[in-house]
Amino acid sequence: MSRARFEIASGLCLYNNLGCLVGAEMERARWDETHPQFYDDFEELFDENPYADLVYWSKVAYWTIEEGTALSYGCEPRVVNWDALEGSEYPFAAIYAVRRDLAMRARDMGQLQEKK
Repeated sequence: MSRARFEIASGLCLYNNLGCLVGAEMERARWDETHPQFYDDFEELFDENPYADLVYWSKVAYWTIEEGTALSYGCEPRVVNWDALEGSEYPFAAIYAVRRDLAMRARDMGQLQEKK
């Protein structure tokens, strides 16, 4: 059974594999039970294990913005990335896009460096 679960409380909350609550971001990406993907978990969305291999990623010398964005949610960047999410109606795609955009803007302003 997946560790990613959705609960209705005061809005929609996502608990990722690390037990982190991403409720504030999910609040902006509300949807209801009528959506065809409402009950899908991360494995169903990506058709494979979307959780990061934290042992591997903790040893990597640097992360790209794409990798850092996925890892900030506890997700495996080789599975969960903008190519996989772009155009999706899944609420996680919307919050991923916002965090990715913030990181890219920080890079553009010299606050983050990305290895070329």
